[in-house]
Amino acid sequence: MKFSIGDPVFVTTNQEEGRITDFIGNDMACIKTETASYHVYLSDLEHPYLRWFLAKKKDPAPIKFGDQILKEKNAKRQNALSEGFYIGFMPQFEWDGIDEHITHVRIYFFNQSDHDVSLTYTCWNQQSRLFQHQTEIKRLDEFYAHDVSFEEISTSPVFEFEIKDQQNDKLYLETEITLKPKKFFQCIDKLRHENKPIFHLPVFDFLKPKPKEEVFVHVSAQAKKEDPGFFSFEHAKKQQVYEVDLHIEKLVEKWHNLDAATMLHIQCTECRKALELAISTHQERIIFIHGMGSGRLKKEVHFILNQTSGVYKYVCDYDLRYGYGATEVFLKP
Repeated sequence: MKFSIGDPVFVTTNQEEGRITDFIGNDMACIKTETASYHVYLSDLEHPYLRWFLAKKKDPAPIKFGDQILKEKNAKRQNALSEGFYIGFMPQFEWDGIDEHITHVRIYFFNQSDHDVSLTYTCWNQQSRLFQHQTEIKRLDEFYAHDVSFEEISTSPVFEFEIKDQQNDKLYLETEITLKPKKFFQCIDKLRHENKPIFHLPVFDFLKPKPKEEVFVHVSAQAKKEDPGFFSFEHAKKQQVYEVDLHIEKLVEKWHNLDAATMLHIQCTECRKALELAISTHQERIIFIHGMGSGRLKKEVHFILNQTSGVYKYVCDYDLRYGYGATEVFLKP
């Protein structure tokens, strides 16, 4: 059957009537009823005109006067998801004439918590960052983020979240979810069996107070004596470095138990600190050694440089000392 936006429809799976508000791909539509909005397959929709024609006319309701009308009870909205914050995956299929296959997956966020949250979200695969976004999501609201291709899903993407309550910065969470191909296809099989368009993975049940960070730094007596306790240009000049090695073993002693995301966070933080110091002390240039490897750290370093206004230009040419494993940065005077 052919449908258009605004058409009244009858949903055969739950015996509800509504109207089409949007189409999702070639085989799904967004339906709005009197109580909710949701997605259904077009194969589960019918035009309701025949049902209207065959339905028996009901006797007109008796007239009620004002003193006969009872006060309605406040009914709470029934959520399909329990309390918490979720990431949703909606696979998009394409028919090739023989069978249907997944082309890409749409990523949604569902805030079923009692918090209006600020979200910093990053999606990684093994080689690079696929998507990054900052947004605010109100309680009991949903948000469409981006698409991930089927090829990228097969590389075990990592979804990183930094979430905090808009009213209370102490309620905070950093976490990540890795979607393995085996888990993904298990969820797809379950969707087909239950005839549902989307599956969800929980990000958190509730936000917890942010723990106090204990930082143990060994400071020599000489350094304590030289530290003025406030920003001093002369003191900062003494801390200048013109070459920063970002290999994790150069930054952290016990790095073997760290996961890839944590190591990358440490390396990027060190890059930003050295870059800020170089700019504040009016250095002309600085070199970041990132190695060749998979190229992920190199891309992150270049991303930081592109976002920093004090950078004039940078080059990553062959060098006898580093090969192609370093980037030389020239700073604005």
